Amino acid sequence: MSRTALALALVTVASLAAAPAVAQDASSLAVGDADGFMGKWTLSMVTDQGEFAMGLDLTDVGGMVSGLISNDYMGNETVTDITKSGDNLVLKYDANMQGQGIAVEVTLEPAGEGLDVAFDFGGQFFMDGKGTR
Repeated sequence: MSRTALALALVTVASLAAAPAVAQDASSLAVGDADGFMGKWTLSMVTDQGEFAMGLDLTDVGGMVSGLISNDYMGNETVTDITKSGDNLVLKYDANMQGQGIAVEVTLEPAGEGLDVAFDFGGQFFMDGKGTR
């Protein structure tokens, strides 16, 4: 095999190997269906232990919505299960809380320039808050 053909084969294999990784980092929700939600948000909740803030970054990955939720306590969680429910955006992911896996559902509801936010931690613990840019 010539060097040119070998180089082309390696580039093709590398491209094919990278394609599934990109597809796995995004939801099946088109960016156009998430207008008004895209971008960086601060989600602020008030709990019995005080105020709690998280970062949310909704980005475009190949025309599909991808999310990253971050905070000092739980670190970063990539969210790829993102759907619409009426006018709301619903994010679902599994979080690791002190070694225990827990299903988390976050509902984002448009509220003027911001969001009303509802967290459901496996039906066991709930938090409400606000989202601001």
